[in-house]
Amino acid sequence: MPRKQLNRIATPESLSQIDPLFLAELLHGHPEFLDRHGVSCVAPLSQRDITRLSEILIDPTHNAPAPLIDAFLHIEEMADDDAMLKLLEALESRGIDLGLPPNATPADVATRTWLRYPEVIERAHVEHRVWKAQSFGIFLRAEGKALPSISHLDDLVSALENALRQHHAKSRRGSACELFKFNDGELLTIAVRRGGTYRRESCIANGEPSTIQYQPIKYDFITIDLATWELRMTRGSKRDTVAYRRAVGENLAGDPDFFNPNQPKYDLSRIMRDRRGCVMSTDLIGIASVDLVEIEVDYNDGISSRDTKKSADLFRAFDTQHFQLALGARITKARFAFTFDDAPNKKRTADVSIWNRLRCTRSSDSALVNEFLLKRGFVVDVDHVALASA
Repeated sequence: MPRKQLNRIATPESLSQIDPLFLAELLHGHPEFLDRHGVSCVAPLSQRDITRLSEILIDPTHNAPAPLIDAFLHIEEMADDDAMLKLLEALESRGIDLGLPPNATPADVATRTWLRYPEVIERAHVEHRVWKAQSFGIFLRAEGKALPSISHLDDLVSALENALRQHHAKSRRGSACELFKFNDGELLTIAVRRGGTYRRESCIANGEPSTIQYQPIKYDFITIDLATWELRMTRGSKRDTVAYRRAVGENLAGDPDFFNPNQPKYDLSRIMRDRRGCVMSTDLIGIASVDLVEIEVDYNDGISSRDTKKSADLFRAFDTQHFQLALGARITKARFAFTFDDAPNKKRTADVSIWNRLRCTRSSDSALVNEFLLKRGFVVDVDHVALASA
């Protein structure tokens, strides 16, 4: 699997969050590498050993063993409060008790899980990445295309994995590509873990200028609403977007042209037509209030003239300035500020564009955001709408 440089977990302070006995067990399989760099893996580790371990993990020129880097990578991203809760849920769903004391830290939970049940933390790690994904491109099924029925899902996902592996190999990213699927009966979410483009950077090795080449890990996310077959994908390059859209269509729906790249989902003209009526939220469960805080206007004048207007209350600004759209102009992007019932004292934003792009502060907000957009008339074709979380 591609390598990634460690950041947070490699500091002495972060390594000290791991129980010294767990840390020693984690290092136990790499005695030659540790001895060569003056680190003892005899439990419990001393503060000197932890400091030295931090130095060799931070500096990629030390070429730490790939399994050790992989372990710390997973622990790093699962060693916070939110990630720990997701990891505990995954363990509980499997009937697993780690036997940890009440004062165990998130890093203890992550490390112990990696040592005992690495497959659980690997899947929870990917699922946590899905939860954090924010920006999606949206594709609707082409007109006249019937809803497919999925059978033998594992075989279809395996075929999709092979197709994406070939695409990334042709794009000079290597052949490392692994898919993780999450199917709750309403949404099929597929996480793609693959290599990024190779990089070569200057560094200092043994006190002398040198270079290091590595390949970072990248994640892409594909979500299909199984009721409507709306496709959402994390945004990438145009080449990747086309390849993913066609590969998903061909391997999951039997038709590379199943999804129409030009079929619009969102219409923002209601902003000027309905004014404050388009942000009403009294009929929406889970949303306390919605404000329009930014729009982008395309004047469609042949010279790509655009204008952005921002305000804490754009409709009030419109009234004060007697603002009206110029003839032929259109709103191409809007930012809404939501106050959700789960966080009444903090606003979270969602950006919507007429090019079928949706960006939420949290991926989990997209269910309520989509419901708002549907009920306020921003959705062009209600037959294609997904009301579930990406």
